[in-house]
Amino acid sequence: MDRISRTRKRLIAASAWPALAIGCYLVSEFGEKARIPAPQLVLSLLVGVALALSGATSGNLPRAAVSGSQATVGILMGSYLNPAVIRAVAGTVLSLTGVTLATIALCAGSATLLARVSRIELADALMGLIPGGSAAIVASAEEVGADSRVVAFAQYLRVGLVALSAPLIVAVAQGPIAAPPRPAPSPRLATWSPTRTRRRA
Repeated sequence: MDRISRTRKRLIAASAWPALAIGCYLVSEFGEKARIPAPQLVLSLLVGVALALSGATSGNLPRAAVSGSQATVGILMGSYLNPAVIRAVAGTVLSLTGVTLATIALCAGSATLLARVSRIELADALMGLIPGGSAAIVASAEEVGADSRVVAFAQYLRVGLVALSAPLIVAVAQGPIAAPPRPAPSPRLATWSPTRTRRRA
């Protein structure tokens, strides 16, 4: 009987994470209809925070799942680069590099100040406030001696605030934007539409 109950608990624990992922995906679909910025990230982040604060999560994801998710994020980050994008920013490489270095220096200075006026370790503050790919930074936090939990909280708090505020800032800076044009009909559907068939006849 004890063996059956232990097996049942293991099955429930193994299915909890996939069920949570599916639930977050469904919630994010409603978030897209409500025009929430980056709903897959923001809403899932809020769900994770709620579960962590409530104590509902008693364990971490399996290491293989964490490594697989990091590999997926890495592939997605690399897939954004293509020859057209590189050609488009070729003339602004120096200015982009300068702004990036200035941003890193500003964040590093803020992290150093935060570590001095609070009980946060310098490594945690630096990894938590440094800009860039949050998933990559969190993944490498423990390798440099930082607390991955503090780093993850700081990084994803920043990501969530930026995702929510950036569209509002752009809307205020650019003013009212005209509605995007309606997409053209699919060539195949247009070719085989009944209207075109009647006209040709």
